[in-house]
Amino acid sequence: MAIGRLKSGKLAAGNYTLCRADGTQEAAKVTQIYGWRGLKRVEIDSVDAGDIVAIAGIEDIGIGDTVADRENPKALPALRIDEPTITMVFSSNNSPWAGREGEFVTSRKLRERLFLEQKKNVSLRIADTEQPDSFQVTGRGEFQLAIIIETMRREGYEVMVSKPTVVTREIDAKLHEPVELLVIDIPEDFIGVVSQLLAMRKARMTKMTHGGSSRVRLEFNVPSRG
Repeated sequence: MAIGRLKSGKLAAGNYTLCRADGTQEAAKVTQIYGWRGLKRVEIDSVDAGDIVAIAGIEDIGIGDTVADRENPKALPALRIDEPTITMVFSSNNSPWAGREGEFVTSRKLRERLFLEQKKNVSLRIADTEQPDSFQVTGRGEFQLAIIIETMRREGYEVMVSKPTVVTREIDAKLHEPVELLVIDIPEDFIGVVSQLLAMRKARMTKMTHGGSSRVRLEFNVPSRG
C-alpha cells in the first residue's frame, strides 16, 4: 500500500507511469484505490485532485515517487530530506546468552527487518558492512535509532549495537560535522546554568526571546556530538 495526495487530475484503477525519485520511469498498474470514512478505510472507484488516498498494485513504490499519466508523465518535485547525522552498527547477538530473550536471532532476519524499516522511514539509511552479520544504520539522531532498537526488541529481535558516532563529511578539503538547532524554553532564573551546561557541549547561543511570565526562550547551535 502507498499513501499520498493526488495533486492534479483524476485517479482510477488502470495503467500509469511510475516516476521514481532517482529520475527513472517505468510502467505501473494501480489495481485498487482506498479512501477514508472517518477512521475506516473504504475502497472507492476514483478520486479527484486534493484527496488523500491509498493505492495498491505497485509493489516496490518508494517515498518520493510519483504516479503520473501514462502518456505524458511528469514527476512532482523531489522531497527534501535532512541528511542523517548519527550512525550505529547493528549486529546479530553472539553473546553467551544469545537466543534467550528473542525469537529472531539470525543475521538474515536482522537484515530483512532493517531494510524493511528503510522502505517506510525515509530518513534512515542501511548499508552492509565487511562483516556479514553486521549492518551500518544511519539516522537523524540517537532518539530515532533508540526507537528502532526498542521496536525491534518488542517484535522479538535480538540485536547488538555499537556506540553511536556522528557522520562527518569533507567539503572543500575541510572536515564538517552535523550541527543541530536546539530550542529551550525555561524560567529566567535558569539562563546561567543552562548556558553553562551547553557551553560544555560546544553550543553557541544565537537568539534569546523574552516571552513574558518570567520565561525566556533560548536558541543554540550545538554539534550533534554534544
